Amino acid sequence: MIIARFVGTVLGVGLCFLPAFAAAKVTLPFSTTYNCAEQAQGAAGWVNCDGLMAYGSWTTINGSPERITSAANYPGGGVGRGQRHAIGMQTQPDLSGSLKVEFAEEQELYIRYYVRWEAGLKIGDGSASPLKEQKLVYLVGNYAGQSNGLHIDIKDSSFRVVVAGNPFDPVNNKGWNYLFGGGSDPASDGRWMRFEFHLKNGSGSTGIFQAWADGELVTNLSNVTYGSTGFSGFVLPENHQFRTPGGPSVDSWQDMDDLAVRTTGPIGPIGSPAAPTKLRVLQ
Repeated sequence: MIIARFVGTVLGVGLCFLPAFAAAKVTLPFSTTYNCAEQAQGAAGWVNCDGLMAYGSWTTINGSPERITSAANYPGGGVGRGQRHAIGMQTQPDLSGSLKVEFAEEQELYIRYYVRWEAGLKIGDGSASPLKEQKLVYLVGNYAGQSNGLHIDIKDSSFRVVVAGNPFDPVNNKGWNYLFGGGSDPASDGRWMRFEFHLKNGSGSTGIFQAWADGELVTNLSNVTYGSTGFSGFVLPENHQFRTPGGPSVDSWQDMDDLAVRTTGPIGPIGSPAAPTKLRVLQ
C-alpha cells in the first residue's frame, strides 16, 4: 500500500505521476476563499468547492485526509473556510491528497495564497540538504521537452523552481530558515504568511520565476528554461520532507486559504491593490 501510494517519489524530492479527477476548468482570473461546506477527502462528492479538483486519493499512513474546514480559515481574509493538508512523519512522503486548479494554457501566471504550518513543524529529517524541502505548488505538464512536470519548492535555504528535474535555485538563505527566525533548524511558529509566485515563459533560458513572502521578494530569477508549453493548472501542495518532535505516530497539518490566480500582477494582499503589508516581521 505505501509503496504503491508513492510511486515515482524518492524521499520527498521526486515527482508524483498521479491522475487528477475530471472536473471543469476554471476561468482566469480565479480566486477562492473556500466559501463552501465543511468536507473531507473520501466522503461522497469530494471535492465540491469553487471549481477545485481532487488530486490523489491517498491519506497519511495514520489515515488523515485532506479537508476543507473552518479550522483552516485565515482570519484576515475572505468569508469561508480553508484547506487543511495532513502531513505525516514517515521517511517516505506521507500526506493527504492535494487539491488542483485547471485552466486554459497561459504563458504567464501569478499565484497568491495564505499559508501556515502547525507550530513545532520542522523542515527536513536532520540530514544534509537537499532533503529539506516541500513542493508548495506542482504544475503538471510537458516542460523543457519532458512530461515530468514543474514544481515550486521551499527549502531550508531558498525558494526555487524545478523544471523537468532541473533546479533553478538562488541558494540565497531566504527559505524556511529565514522565515522562522534564522539558525540551522528552526520550527514553525504557527503564524500565517502570504506567498506569491510569478512564472513567465520565455525563449530558451529567459523564463522568469519570482517568489514573495509577505510582500518581500525572496527569489528573482530570469534564466529559467520552461520549454514551449505554457501553464495550465497546478496542485496545492505536494510532496514534503518534514518532522516534528511528536514523531511518526503523530500527523501535523498545513493550512492554506484565499487562493488567487491571475495572468497579471503582483496580486498582493486580499482586498487591497495597495503596497502589501507584512503579516510578520522577516528576520
